[in-house]
Amino acid sequence: MSFYSSYEKLIIRDLRNMIRGSLLRREPFLTFQLTATYIFYIAFLIVPLVYVLSAASQADITSLAINPKYFSPYVAQEPTVQYTRPDGRVIYIIRGFNHGLILNSILIASIVTTISIALGLFFAVIISRYIFPMKSLLRLLLYIPMLLAPFINAFVAFKLFDPIYGFIPWFMTDLLKLPFGISFQEMAGVVLAQVMAFHPIAYLNISA
Repeated sequence: MSFYSSYEKLIIRDLRNMIRGSLLRREPFLTFQLTATYIFYIAFLIVPLVYVLSAASQADITSLAINPKYFSPYVAQEPTVQYTRPDGRVIYIIRGFNHGLILNSILIASIVTTISIALGLFFAVIISRYIFPMKSLLRLLLYIPMLLAPFINAFVAFKLFDPIYGFIPWFMTDLLKLPFGISFQEMAGVVLAQVMAFHPIAYLNISA
């Protein structure tokens, strides 16, 4: 007894023909696309992962705990530094801490997750429950970071807060005439760029 209709049988037969390669033989361009996709996938995803895993397997794990490059419970740098411009105005560069690669990764992930969820919750509440002018524009602005590649968000964050040519320090010191400006670099800059990229995802999940 067959549980499939005649239409379903035709679909199953077409899928079997595709798997067997008859469709690929009739469509050389499709074959080229699939081949190029697999080559790109292997070259830029599989090969780097294999290289990272092979390098990690050869590392001495005990050295990670004593090498300050990877793990340092002590503060290795000042979290903020001052840069004085030629006109005398001071730019406070917020760098964050440096506890080694492993602790830095854990700290960045924790801070980014917390701030992204808080921002996502804030925007989800005000957009879902309140009516205010330019509400649609705010919703549109929240979607923009998801349309861009992560490195573009990092580049935008760098250009906004660059201590010399950044827009935010210029806006604070030259336009508002404040005696100081604020810039983000290093660990703090990474946190800022990732929050810009991930808080819209938290907003979408919370507001869904």
